[in-house]
Amino acid sequence: MLDKETRLSELWGIGKYVLYSVSNGQATAQYLGNGAEQEDAAFKEDDLVVAVKNGGEYSYVTASAGMTFGTDIVYAVKFLTPSAGQIGGKEVAIEAKETTIETLTEAKEEADSEKEKTELQNQINTTQQEINNLKNGTAESEGSYALMWEAVTTVLEIKTLEATVKSAQEDMAEAEQTFVDAMGNMLHDGYWNNSNYTVGQEESLYADAVEILKIMSRPTVTYSMSFLNLAALSDYKMEEIKLNMRVRIYDFELGINDWGFIERIVEYPFAERENTVTISTDELNIGSNTLESVLNRMMEAANIIDQRNAIYERAVARSTF
Repeated sequence: MLDKETRLSELWGIGKYVLYSVSNGQATAQYLGNGAEQEDAAFKEDDLVVAVKNGGEYSYVTASAGMTFGTDIVYAVKFLTPSAGQIGGKEVAIEAKETTIETLTEAKEEADSEKEKTELQNQINTTQQEINNLKNGTAESEGSYALMWEAVTTVLEIKTLEATVKSAQEDMAEAEQTFVDAMGNMLHDGYWNNSNYTVGQEESLYADAVEILKIMSRPTVTYSMSFLNLAALSDYKMEEIKLNMRVRIYDFELGINDWGFIERIVEYPFAERENTVTISTDELNIGSNTLESVLNRMMEAANIIDQRNAIYERAVARSTF
């Protein structure tokens, strides 16, 4: 869509405009461009409007409240600032040549000899042909009519693309909300970035990001269970549990086989069967750091090791020459 907006600015500049669709002489605002607002759509007395026929032939007409167009008009454009770009350039050239024709016509009327009048008429004809070429175009250059038609159709294409993008965004937002509603508190945002990649390594960055995502996208799992403390018995010291202790989680029903951390222990000295322990894979405070910050440090360290390892491998390769 950006290339079409760029092309449109080349054709008639970046000023505000309103494009109308005309049917049976009645105009309906179709597109408000470059910041034009809804209040700009209504025709006001003395507004200068471009009336466009099928194919691009156009003329300027002065607007009035409730104005209608000829039946051969299919589009109308109101520029809130004068048209610029390629179309504006051709229109300036046309105006200059029309002024030249007026001057030549006056000179012809004042001429005394038929020879002088014939020469002036030839200049008028030549200038008029140049105007026609500016409007209709030549083999070397498109005329203002063709450029105007390209501009109008480009606006309509932009309007269609914007509607498609808006619909896609709405569909995406609905899909995201449906996903959030379905996942509930299992949804967890995570971000990973790495500045070690350069231009040309996009595929490697994507592949590594996918691998990191497999880790970061794991849902939070929390288990609360009762336990008996066997550490007080002889030969069972290894069974002693502590906060932040890393333990294995097996859940055959959910298909979970992962590591978790003990985040809460509740012990009843006189009612040991009521002891409970909570194990979670969620972020834990380890000292003054969260599990996420520790993992990030581990990731940074791994990146540094990879870099140094690559340097080492290059050094070994060079030393073998």
